[in-house]
Amino acid sequence: MSDGFEYNPEAMRAFAEVFNQAGAQMAEVQATVAQTSAKAGDFGRAWEEQGTDFDTYMAAIAEDLGKLSTHLAEIGGQIAQGADLTVQADTTGLQNVQAVEIDSRGGE
Repeated sequence: MSDGFEYNPEAMRAFAEVFNQAGAQMAEVQATVAQTSAKAGDFGRAWEEQGTDFDTYMAAIAEDLGKLSTHLAEIGGQIAQGADLTVQADTTGLQNVQAVEIDSRGGE
């Protein structure tokens, strides 16, 4: 390729694995946040409203973290799939060029 840039499928697969690992780690964080030991009743009567808000906000954060985990895993999968498709396209292209070369030389 031009300007010294070359596609490295192994590097892309490693990059995809970074997203897969980030997704797995985010799932662990989400599980921890979803299982917080503090509940609305722990805030007492004077802070009852804040306790209810806390429960609501922690549930919303846990839900968002779950979505983020899923999204990161999807990105990893798409990067890996793109690496595989590029390798396949490169291989097919090379085979086609080689076939044309053989045909142009008279079927060697």
